[in-house]
Amino acid sequence: MAGQPIKQLIIVGGGSAGWMSACYLDRVFNHPKRTFNITLVESADVGTIGVGEATVHSLRFFLASIGVAEAEVIKKTNATLKHGISFRNWVHGKGEKSDQYFHAFEQPKYNDGVSVIAHWANVKSQNGNCGKFDRSVSPQTQIALDNRSPRSEKHKEYTGFFPYGYHVDALLLGRYLRDVATERGVKRIEGHVAEVVLNDRGEISKLSLTSGDAIAGDFFIDCTGFASLLMEKMGNTDFIDYSESLLCDRAVACQIKHDSKSSSAIRPYTTATAQGAGWIWDIDLVNRSGKGYVYSSDFCSADQAHATLADYVNQSPEELTVKHLKMRVGRRKFPWHKNCVSVGLSSGFIEPLESTGLYFIDMALRFLGEYIPGSSTPDVVVDKYNDAIGQLFDQTRDFIVLHYILTRREDTAFWKAYKHHVKPSDALAANMELWRQKVPTPADFAGQITLFSSANYAYILYGMEFEQQASLNTGLYVSAGRSKTFLKRLNSEIKCAINTFPLHCDYLRKSGSRRS
Repeated sequence: MAGQPIKQLIIVGGGSAGWMSACYLDRVFNHPKRTFNITLVESADVGTIGVGEATVHSLRFFLASIGVAEAEVIKKTNATLKHGISFRNWVHGKGEKSDQYFHAFEQPKYNDGVSVIAHWANVKSQNGNCGKFDRSVSPQTQIALDNRSPRSEKHKEYTGFFPYGYHVDALLLGRYLRDVATERGVKRIEGHVAEVVLNDRGEISKLSLTSGDAIAGDFFIDCTGFASLLMEKMGNTDFIDYSESLLCDRAVACQIKHDSKSSSAIRPYTTATAQGAGWIWDIDLVNRSGKGYVYSSDFCSADQAHATLADYVNQSPEELTVKHLKMRVGRRKFPWHKNCVSVGLSSGFIEPLESTGLYFIDMALRFLGEYIPGSSTPDVVVDKYNDAIGQLFDQTRDFIVLHYILTRREDTAFWKAYKHHVKPSDALAANMELWRQKVPTPADFAGQITLFSSANYAYILYGMEFEQQASLNTGLYVSAGRSKTFLKRLNSEIKCAINTFPLHCDYLRKSGSRRS
């Protein structure tokens, strides 16, 4: 028998996770008619981490789903647009210009029934001059590196020439979504949770605040970050640790104001530059750049990381203001436990190399919208939700690990550890063996819940100079000449198309998000 519907839904914790939760669930279940009340409790004593400022392109669909205008989001969060990620010094680590590759959002197309990826690999396997993968299979790489926009002001909102994400100020995003949610009827209480009161079934019945107020609810969402306040109080402490395969567990971050010269060339892509014990992100917003060194504390001290970041931005450590962060890398085994779901960092964390932080929030909410419970929820519903979230985290872990273990670098202990000691999961190892025989295709992930597709894997594999068999199966049926002809024509089209795309800075100015 189905349980009674929710009447009071309580979210604990603000920031991106809390206010995305409030906006999404309110939009789905209280529009146009209100079906339950949503209350969000956030404490002024607890700061927002706000490290991740880059997103994957699916955030467009989330923002569209909650009914906010794209132009307004961009203005309110000092946002810029993002084609993808430029990886530097990951393969050989010698600082050479050739040691760069781009992971674009666009999925390479098909030609005469053969994927562009297969055409490229076919030429390469037959010792042909196939060019760099990222520049050969999609125009988006060159458009991005030429600082061109993925959309124009004439496009309908949330659409463009290519799939695109954003660079946003995470703190401003949380504030903007807070304003949207509260204007629509979500109740906000500023306070600090002193006690989580459980009933005889181990479910949360109410929260006691330090102010003396009590807040009762039917269902709770834990958006309290790494503290995982609600889940820990409920005794849901089982955690799947990823630290043996994802070595980076610290970050040091800074903000650099744009000068007049740099603000005219705001890059529409994220940069990830490999360092001795990790990598540095470089993200341009309208008004500033966000930079941060993600590193392993086993191979680098906090002071060394600070010094490395300072050197990267051409400042002395003494004059550079930074924020140090500790990261618990892994996932909660049961993100849904009794009448509580963890969303955001309370559910799990994977280093921000592929900008997945807001994506995990998005998907947790979308799944929750499909599995939303009554007063009692069958185990099969909870188990299926937990399995889906677990698959997303595990597959994303594998994708991030792939970036590291394909390195040729042995110049530091960190890179030696990845090259010689970190082992891929059984699933990733099996796929890597498969991909030595064939190019990645969607069938390789049949039946799995994934963020990253076969094309995404191809960008990393071939960008990292992954070695395949001398003769792939495509070459048995498709001639190298046919593949060369197609790639040559595509390359010509890319060169002709570049100047037809607006410059990123011009788009930002015309759209009103950047002053002239």
